Amino acid sequence: MEDDVASLQRTGNRWRLGLKILRSTPDGVVACFYDQALNSGSYRTQKALLIVRDDLGGYRVQDQDIVDPACLPNPGQG
Repeated sequence: MEDDVASLQRTGNRWRLGLKILRSTPDGVVACFYDQALNSGSYRTQKALLIVRDDLGGYRVQDQDIVDPACLPNPGQG
């Protein structure tokens, strides 16, 4: 099976928020979350997240730093 990539983006008048699925791992799914101001501001951030199943049958973001070359922080971020 080839690497499947899916993305979801919602664009409003002032912000762009998105979540792009990068890859599956044995532990969960690595996704790139991004957030950008569209009101002439300079705010733009992105961060790789590990999404895992929880004990209740749902999903949650695991609290750890994930580094993925497809979702590196923007210059000056953090």
